[in-house]
Amino acid sequence: MRYTERPKPPIGTKDMLYSLLQVRPAMEKLYGQKKEYAPLIAALMDLPSDAKLPTAKSLQQQLGISAAVFRRWAENWHDDFLGLIQEDADVLQFRQVEYLFCVPGPRDYITFLCRLAVPPQVGEGVELGFISGVTGSAIYHVDSIAHEYLHDKIQVVVRLREGYYDPYVHHLRHRARFEKTLTWEEESQLSGYSAEKRLYEIYSRPATATPAYQPPVTVGRRRRFGD
Repeated sequence: MRYTERPKPPIGTKDMLYSLLQVRPAMEKLYGQKKEYAPLIAALMDLPSDAKLPTAKSLQQQLGISAAVFRRWAENWHDDFLGLIQEDADVLQFRQVEYLFCVPGPRDYITFLCRLAVPPQVGEGVELGFISGVTGSAIYHVDSIAHEYLHDKIQVVVRLREGYYDPYVHHLRHRARFEKTLTWEEESQLSGYSAEKRLYEIYSRPATATPAYQPPVTVGRRRRFGD
């Protein structure tokens, strides 16, 4: 049986440009090749990293091109970018690493950036006395870790939970998220120990009594009267 590739919908122009803006070093490399779409790269290179993407109409007016030309430029730029990163490992270089800690607490929620010599692991205990006045707690554990690759750096998002790590509670929390028995809003409003109590309430099950032993019934030969 031959494999038939499933048809894919075209990528929207906005989606292509959004993807291309996530890696500015690659933009600069392609701009240096002076392709047809170089004016489009130049129009977007000076945007601040947190700026909103201009509309297609405004870019067309700025560059003095039609919608068809704008689409062609975006497609060619996107195709060249994909081909470049498949062939050249030096285009994408994420050499800088920063950590974003997301810290909830019974008093308040706070985030902070830092650099670490040793990366944390899920389940490890973390003591943050320098923000305990804000959050209302100093004892935490690592609940999850995610990595975001942007431009020339990696941002490691470290989400903490109040209290010490309990593998069973960790399992229940992720089960509740999957089964949607505990909403994200409800979970974020509960402190570490309150969340544990709520999880136990959701998943508590009455103990099942062990059934009494029943000896097997044997059927023997029926005796005749007088035997």
